[in-house]
Amino acid sequence: MRNWLKLSKGKVRGAPRAKGMRVGRHVNPIKRSQRVQRMNNFGVEKARYLLILPLLLAAIFFVSAIRGPRMNKMQGRPVEEVLVNPMMGWAVDAAAPPANQGDYSMVYAEVSWRELETEPGVYDFEAFERRVQMDKWAALGKKMVIRFVMDCPQSQGIDIPDWLYDETGGDGEWYTTQEGSGFSPDYTNRTLIDRHYLVLEALGRRYDSDQRIAWVELGSLGHDGSWRVDRAEGVDSLPLSDIVTEYVWHYTRAFPNTRLLMSRPFSEAHLLGLGLYNDNLGDEDKSWEWLDFVRFGGYDDQLSAMLRPMEDFWKQGASVAHLDRGQDQAGLLREKDEQILRQIKEGHLSIVAGLDPALFSDPELKEALDRAAQSMGYRLWVLNAKWPRSLRAGYRLRVETLWRNDGSAPMYENWPVELSLVRDGEVVVKQNTDLKTCELLPGERERLISLDIPSDLEEGGYTLCVAILDPETGQPGVRLAMEGAREDGRYEMGQVEIFH
Repeated sequence: MRNWLKLSKGKVRGAPRAKGMRVGRHVNPIKRSQRVQRMNNFGVEKARYLLILPLLLAAIFFVSAIRGPRMNKMQGRPVEEVLVNPMMGWAVDAAAPPANQGDYSMVYAEVSWRELETEPGVYDFEAFERRVQMDKWAALGKKMVIRFVMDCPQSQGIDIPDWLYDETGGDGEWYTTQEGSGFSPDYTNRTLIDRHYLVLEALGRRYDSDQRIAWVELGSLGHDGSWRVDRAEGVDSLPLSDIVTEYVWHYTRAFPNTRLLMSRPFSEAHLLGLGLYNDNLGDEDKSWEWLDFVRFGGYDDQLSAMLRPMEDFWKQGASVAHLDRGQDQAGLLREKDEQILRQIKEGHLSIVAGLDPALFSDPELKEALDRAAQSMGYRLWVLNAKWPRSLRAGYRLRVETLWRNDGSAPMYENWPVELSLVRDGEVVVKQNTDLKTCELLPGERERLISLDIPSDLEEGGYTLCVAILDPETGQPGVRLAMEGAREDGRYEMGQVEIFH
């Protein structure tokens, strides 16, 4: 019995080793000879048998490919024209008479404390809104950027209410600078801080979530609310960071649903992911100083303890600039257009604010204005796309898209991207996709988007279209930087055949 067990395991001690048998492992020589014979019958040696495997795999893939769905392909064709789109481009002075409304989508307005709160707790919003023509701009589809100020040198006077000046005991400094003269309040005065909290609360009740308002700039501190003062004229510097944080908190509490902008990369802006604005576009030294603050943080003795590098802030918060205050705007555009263009690109600007709309009527300036506008904000288009040529009704049409943003910034708002089918000029099927427009940074992004085809859709050929919708109206609201635009604002991509 013991010898039989050993034989069955192929481990007979002292037995001669059979051809093709490995020590310690049972190999049936009969079965091996059968495999070799089968290979020989096909005329295949062992080495050739191994080499044929990749050829077999390639053949399988080839058959799968030719039997798979046939695809339609679309190659986008870009356009070079100026695109006037929401939340980008020129933001004109809101107090100026509307002119050439087709050249901009934004307006800019400042409101002083003196104008707004005529008596303690009494807020004259109506007077402010009339002065900046808020309803008129809204009717024209123009969004507004606003800033609250306490000290404006150009006003040549005091910009806080007289009653507040008395309440704070006149705490602050009168000054005269090259830009003008005025009164700089003591921003550490506790009465001023408490009253500031109340006026910001009132502003928030009025304008937070207001569809007419796109952004609110944190103003309040410094000349023109720019968070800087002219210390060369003897004006005290800004308060320490704990006081600055308190003023920032007033804004974030008053405007939880509105995008906020800060003048420099303060640590609070860094922490909250805010956008930034530059008050000196066109001034070579001040604009590059602002860019240095953004890239490297503080090195100025007034601000160094409060600034942090925010080089990539523009990826999540808007970058906005204002033409250098106190300068002739037409002269700036004529003499420094190349410099302004370079600063727009370096700063990833979406908006340049405060322009006189009448300048668009000057043919000598139109080229400079258009070139600057082409460099601001986003320029979105579909570089190429691919989808099945035909699809059974009731199934999902999947579209592989490659989006391109030729601008200097993203859109910031997450507006719906719609796919639709059009037949005989009518939209018969439409659906919002899950593509997030705020993620389309400058450069190229691949995204798979889809459209569910109703099971009862009539058979036949349809035109596939894409559009970015305005969430307020539900209609196409963004011009893409590509050919193929329809009258309704949708863009034709190609054909698809629906069958049952």
